[in-house]
Amino acid sequence: MIFRPQRTAHCNICNNCVLNFDHHRVWLGTCIGRRNYKLFMYFVSLLAALCLYIGSMSALSVAVRAAE
Repeated sequence: MIFRPQRTAHCNICNNCVLNFDHHRVWLGTCIGRRNYKLFMYFVSLLAALCLYIGSMSALSVAVRAAE
């Protein structure tokens, strides 16, 4: 008997109602919805940039060591 706004979904894992529920991220410990979607996309883009940086620096390191 609790009021739930329209377009919300209940997450059984964290026991919350989330507006525009997208999915639950276990490794972040939260649900992705309307209130934190921009932050999640920012996190994912920074993570992708970090992976590209580490990959390029690793390739550069291998190339420098191969030239020696």
